[in-house]
Amino acid sequence: MLNGFGKAASVDDTNPFAHARPIINRTGHPTRREILKIPFCRWITHAVLGIILTGIVVSSLIVYGYPALAAAEWQAMIAKTQYRMSPGDLEVTLALVRGGSLATAAERLGVDASAVFRSLQRIERGLGRLLFERTRSGYLATELATQLAEHAEQMEVALEAARSSVEAAPAPISGTVRITTTDTVLHGLVAPALRSLQKAHPQLSYELHTGNGLASLTRRDADIAVQATKRPPQHLVGKHIGPIRVALYAAKRGSVTKFAEVEAGRADWIAPDDALPEHPSVVWRKRYFPKAAPRYRVNSILSVLELAALGLGVGIVPLFLADGRSDVVHLTEPLDKCETDLWLLTHPESRHLRRVETCCRSAAMSARLLV
Repeated sequence: MLNGFGKAASVDDTNPFAHARPIINRTGHPTRREILKIPFCRWITHAVLGIILTGIVVSSLIVYGYPALAAAEWQAMIAKTQYRMSPGDLEVTLALVRGGSLATAAERLGVDASAVFRSLQRIERGLGRLLFERTRSGYLATELATQLAEHAEQMEVALEAARSSVEAAPAPISGTVRITTTDTVLHGLVAPALRSLQKAHPQLSYELHTGNGLASLTRRDADIAVQATKRPPQHLVGKHIGPIRVALYAAKRGSVTKFAEVEAGRADWIAPDDALPEHPSVVWRKRYFPKAAPRYRVNSILSVLELAALGLGVGIVPLFLADGRSDVVHLTEPLDKCETDLWLLTHPESRHLRRVETCCRSAAMSARLLV
């Protein structure tokens, strides 16, 4: 008797799986080995293995072979398709361009420096390009950042114009006006003008910056600059208030009472220090009294007047600052060759703001009466 495999049956042939590799398992289904012998199934298996191996190789190249290139290109591709710059992003960029550091930009925006840093990283990652070069001195704007800052300034102007339109309705003028000048001009000219302006527009407030280095109108650090100069910057809009006349003064009850004593070298000089090397009074003294070495050097013309009033020496000060005082006298007539001009300056894009325009007009009228 032949069994199912073409052999003579023996005692053990009662079990069909005793002498041959089974085609089907005990459940009645073909085994995996027999399935793989079918050509179509073998092709499918090889294809699946090939896909898996290809994925492993490509992943290895991305992670280990070309990490920087793959990551950068991948992020740039995603950024260009997903990132859209917002007005807030332009505001952050403008603040960094104007400030030059995270701390200054954060102060302008009213946030902390870490928030500005994270915003900048997000913007640069979204653009796929650097906006600032990181240096020891701060953040230097690239050409792209400068272009974006220009757009941000236009947006800023448009926003101010919108606010001005709202303010154009019959309503009190309000807001903050930032003024930069020297302490001499502030005490002698600006403060009296603000006193009259306060009565007319009580809802206006003021930020006053004084110093020999004026705050920048270009970076919008100030709205108005009241400056003594013969050559105002051409990129600013200015009103010529008038000449600033000066004279040589001494204490009324001091030891020096005549200019002849100064010419004889019997008077101590009070003069600006090296912070004002080109000041007209310095130039005049060096020209007409080249051997006179100041005993007192100060960093403001107001200090020159105060020390002269105490009888410590003689000094050149503006007439508008000294003529109303009873503790000093002038030893000379106004010094024409020591004269300079007073200018009221604003940025072209902010001069039409109601609060700025009102303050400029009032300050100009008051200053013309005093100089």
